[in-house]
Amino acid sequence: MHNIGFAFTPSLASNDHQVRILVDEKDWLGDSLLGIDPPEFFAQLALTIGGELLVGRCECGCVGCDDMTVQVVRNQDAVKWIDCRDSELTFSTAQYDLAMHRAKNDFAWESPNRTAERRAAKILNGIVLPDGFSFQWASTRIRDSVLTLSFLRDGVQKIVDLVWDGVRPESACASATTFVAQLGEQSHALEPAAGPDTDGKSLPPAQ
Repeated sequence: MHNIGFAFTPSLASNDHQVRILVDEKDWLGDSLLGIDPPEFFAQLALTIGGELLVGRCECGCVGCDDMTVQVVRNQDAVKWIDCRDSELTFSTAQYDLAMHRAKNDFAWESPNRTAERRAAKILNGIVLPDGFSFQWASTRIRDSVLTLSFLRDGVQKIVDLVWDGVRPESACASATTFVAQLGEQSHALEPAAGPDTDGKSLPPAQ
């Protein structure tokens, strides 16, 4: 059986980070693929229950462009990854789950901006605006000192911008907390931020 590991590096092409998959301590993705941004990668249920798992994306940084996926097959003793060439990697279930758990809960790779996003998103998780738009993601990487929130309803995106100091994650958390408190006091729907990108189109969280 092989050993699996996960490493984190910045991805300048996509203005985010990437999970590099290590098989027997060697980079398995190779030079032609970027890894998936850590929050997106570890949110995939296929990691824990099996199914199709997105593991790589095009060098341009866009998911959906030359993606690489594997089929994950799990049982009590082993986890198999089967790629598009029908080649297989087999890992001990115990080693696989331990490596995945450690990597999922390792935030040492985060910049202050990424920490701000994660902590603000935790505060906003499950929030639904009065007009039915549900919280999707938070990004600090679209504009300086702006915490950009994305909400989605029936495939239409609404953008809400909050101000933070651009340095301290606590500042972003305070803005998110204030926003949630204000929602409880409002009876009208919030208007989306002006601009062509909010007219029924979905902005990526990192662009």
